[in-house]
Amino acid sequence: MIAVWDWTSPPVTVKSLPCWNMHRNHNYNYIIMPKEFVSVAVLNENMQQVLLILRADFRIWGVPGGGLEPGETREQAAMRETLEETGYQVALDRYIGSYRRPQLNDLRYIFTAHVTGGQPLQNGPETREVRWFPVHELPARLTPSVHEIVADALTNTADPIQRIQRLPRWQIIYFRFRIWLRDLRNRLKGNPWAEKE
Repeated sequence: MIAVWDWTSPPVTVKSLPCWNMHRNHNYNYIIMPKEFVSVAVLNENMQQVLLILRADFRIWGVPGGGLEPGETREQAAMRETLEETGYQVALDRYIGSYRRPQLNDLRYIFTAHVTGGQPLQNGPETREVRWFPVHELPARLTPSVHEIVADALTNTADPIQRIQRLPRWQIIYFRFRIWLRDLRNRLKGNPWAEKE
């Protein structure tokens, strides 16, 4: 059974077999909850460059981000994930909006930020490289939606953006396989980041 979660309404309740992102409520129904993540477009002072990380797991470039931890606000998660993945402390400038991918049942909160301190992290547990790129000359190998995130970060809209992103089926299968492979490799190595994002 497939159910779509809409951020403007309560979670959908279905009677079904449990899956990774289903939680049982007191009526023994399963509530499908979206996985929640943050992404941060860190821009330089003149907004001409964006900070990207080369992911250690997929070896592709992306913006810093990751999952919310229990009890953590979106803003706290955005600052923590940016520090963990880049080595930079940041101050959040603006909440851009949310991107929902129904096929993956996830919801990503997007922020812009600027660097306030720290040093670039090189070859960390989740990051192989940290580099500034001109906003109109991004590398070819990017995680999905980076172009949209950067474009939205450069616009100055008053209201938060709400996007629904539909990925090609092959991309969903590819990323799910890569995530499964990464998690398996991390479990075998005893890596503490085995279940992250």
